[in-house]
Amino acid sequence: MLDLDTIARNVEQEEALKSDVTVKMRDLTPLALENGETRILMGGRKEFKLTTNGLQSLLSKAKIPYQFYKKSSGELKRKMLDEHYRAEVENSDGVLRTRRKNDTDYIRYIASSKYSKFDDLHLVRALQKSEIANYDIREFHQNDEMLVMRATVGDPIVINGRPFFVGMQAMNSEVGRSSVDFSFMIWEEVCTNGMTVTRDTFGRFRMRHIGKRGEDLVYKKANSFLGKMGNFKDYAAEKLERLSGLTYEEIVEHFEARVPQRVIKSVNEDFLPKYAGPEAVGVEGRMSADGLSVMCSFTEAIQQYNWEQRTDYETTAGDILSLV
Repeated sequence: MLDLDTIARNVEQEEALKSDVTVKMRDLTPLALENGETRILMGGRKEFKLTTNGLQSLLSKAKIPYQFYKKSSGELKRKMLDEHYRAEVENSDGVLRTRRKNDTDYIRYIASSKYSKFDDLHLVRALQKSEIANYDIREFHQNDEMLVMRATVGDPIVINGRPFFVGMQAMNSEVGRSSVDFSFMIWEEVCTNGMTVTRDTFGRFRMRHIGKRGEDLVYKKANSFLGKMGNFKDYAAEKLERLSGLTYEEIVEHFEARVPQRVIKSVNEDFLPKYAGPEAVGVEGRMSADGLSVMCSFTEAIQQYNWEQRTDYETTAGDILSLV
């Protein structure tokens, strides 16, 4: 199982590959290549590739719709960049958040000169000093856009023979996708999936990026947040018991307007028979299963999505607790 010291070493290694470059935006030249790729030329000499998020931040500053740009021809892309970039951002300052990968420099994000960063390493160092250092880390993920860590504590809540652990999810983005964000979570041991609980019952902690000096604030807020874990466990036990009594139809109704239809299709065909048994598919295809099996099927079906979407859908899963 992972521990915070190992995570800190990994994050430190990643940090060594990153750098911030303060620039005059007029010194940057966007290039739309014939192969469909977009790059940035700085000072007429150094060339950068762009991650998806880097491209999105460039287009946002130039007020060019990302989806329209993606579908446009190379000629139209060059025209849009030439006209809109010069008009919108040429006279401003900016910060390029870059990363070295496979001997190539990538721009992960183009920030304004007023952007106050709070790097992943700051978050991990703050958490190392907090009570979460005594938790079991269940999941850790870091890429160019997001850092997400999930940790649980204590003995499980057992409902209908299924073990559920309570814990906390910590999230950060160095490239404008998220502030520092703590939320309570429930971890299902059998399918190793989670649901995050962010509603007003227990609250959440969010902090805009205020630089390295935010470490002390994050440390204090983490401990304050974790101090509510006992109360949250009582809440979770009561709500999970009620959730087990919901029908398939009641849970699907909650998800239908909030997740793609292919998720529900995957629940029905791939996961519900796995967790509720073949009898979950009854006469004439009618679905029948206990609420916990249905919820577990949903949280596993959404694992295929990227972290940003997945976290959103897992929050949708957690929201149902406030309704039972």
